[in-house]
Amino acid sequence: MVRELNVNKKNELKLEMKNQFPNLTDENLKDLDTSYEKFINNISLNTQMSKEEVEKLVANKIEYINSKHLI
Repeated sequence: MVRELNVNKKNELKLEMKNQFPNLTDENLKDLDTSYEKFINNISLNTQMSKEEVEKLVANKIEYINSKHLI
């Protein structure tokens, strides 16, 4: 899923996550570029959400980002 995102969409996803969770740092989000699992784990640890909740949230954010670029 995340592997399909280009650089601009990955950056947009990072921005969406930082907007929702202001306590996340660039360091927390950097793993999106290399490891989806680490990315999910970092967000889970920093937001006290379960991994499943984070995965669902990220999937919804990606769907939203992709829908903005359909036009």
